[in-house]
Amino acid sequence: MVLLLVLLALILSAYGIGFWSTRFYPTARLFRYNQTPDIQLPDTRATLIHKNLAARFHLYQHTRVSLSDAQSIDSLMAWVHNLWQPQLGHFANNDDPIMVISRALNGERFTRSDYNLIQAHAMVAVGIPCRLTSLRTRDCSWRPLASQYEGIEYFDREHGKWAWLDAQFGVRVLQNHVPLNSLEIKQTYLNRESMTLAPDQDALTPANYLEQLMPFLDIIVACPLGQTQKFALIPPQLRPLKKQWVFGPTIFDTRCHAPISFYASHPDKQLTQPAQRLASDGLRKSLLH
Repeated sequence: MVLLLVLLALILSAYGIGFWSTRFYPTARLFRYNQTPDIQLPDTRATLIHKNLAARFHLYQHTRVSLSDAQSIDSLMAWVHNLWQPQLGHFANNDDPIMVISRALNGERFTRSDYNLIQAHAMVAVGIPCRLTSLRTRDCSWRPLASQYEGIEYFDREHGKWAWLDAQFGVRVLQNHVPLNSLEIKQTYLNRESMTLAPDQDALTPANYLEQLMPFLDIIVACPLGQTQKFALIPPQLRPLKKQWVFGPTIFDTRCHAPISFYASHPDKQLTQPAQRLASDGLRKSLLH
């Protein structure tokens, strides 16, 4: 009986510390990142999968009248969300977008987070650079539950910068009509500056969404499509394990401590901004705080 009480106390203590570390600690201790480049992330490249995806599901029909990447993304998002009605707890557990779509067309339903896989591959298929992105809590190496939030970061060619996209709800986060990446969202939130969601959501307010997102913005893990490695933007002060619980699933493969490297411009010949531009003014501003 005593052993059971001790075990229960340890479990409750672990969850209490975890809750404190994600809800209150981030505002008590702000992280600083390196300001000089350290690593180079691989570029997003379209593969045969994306060519087949675009041809088989006529993706260009959804984007041919779009005047911007934002309009193309919204059109693709509507198509993705029509593939299935979300079913809580039923994950696709498959990295092949064509296979997941085929299963959905046969009546199978998946979670909202699986929308990210289809959306990301569809965007690459029509020429929008993006990467699957996993937002992690600072204690993700040992936290048993609720340690990550899945989404996408894409290169917005209109503004020449990376931006966060949540395919679960079909939203981007903007400040003064400029889309923000994950790190900028965190910095803007901590600075108590206003942000908006695009497109507008009837059932989701910016305040509620950002409160839900904030605990997961300490470690940002990018997985460029077509690559096997995961690259994590980690504050130098943190030393998370690469694998959960030491021998569990891989959280990341390579550390990056410099936002200027993690958010380097994508070398796309069709970019509207120069390829040499390494980071947005908003990101540079966040590094100074």
